Amino acid sequence: MILAPHVSPFVFSYDFRVDPAKTSREKVRAFDLVARDSKRLLSCDRHVWASPEADVDLSDVQARTLEQVRLKASEHPGAWLIALELRSALRDSEGGGEFWPSDPAVVSQDWTFLGIDVADYGLLSAINFFGLGKHNELSDRIARSLNENGLFTSDQSAATFVCEVDALFPDDAPFYSIGLWLAE
Repeated sequence: MILAPHVSPFVFSYDFRVDPAKTSREKVRAFDLVARDSKRLLSCDRHVWASPEADVDLSDVQARTLEQVRLKASEHPGAWLIALELRSALRDSEGGGEFWPSDPAVVSQDWTFLGIDVADYGLLSAINFFGLGKHNELSDRIARSLNENGLFTSDQSAATFVCEVDALFPDDAPFYSIGLWLAE
């Protein structure tokens, strides 16, 4: 499988999440998470980094614009407004075709880069939710590569991990590199 960055990464969605300082560390410790010792545990996966919104359909999350999410987030003081950016996808027929640019589709220079998650199309994080605890060598190596947010900082590290989890979990593949940005 060949992994290649898109010529131009694009924001495919916006979301808002609970202030990480208010995230329960006990809940985090209940899972066998690779990034459990990170200072903050951020993710594109709502199971890992919760949203104040109750169950929202994935298609609704992926179709939202910045202004739609900013309006919803204003009802939840302290929520973090985030942009989800598709940074790389497979070059073959399963490419990034499932994701479409949002509005705006380009990262603003005023936003803060939080890191890169690796997830399947359903935005389930491979860093934290695909049984990596059972693969101690990979799990330990990945944990050393993560920043204080429990995310990759390098596109190359994330791309290597995408190839590894595609091979480990072929039924859930393909996986994608998803950049997270604080969009405030």
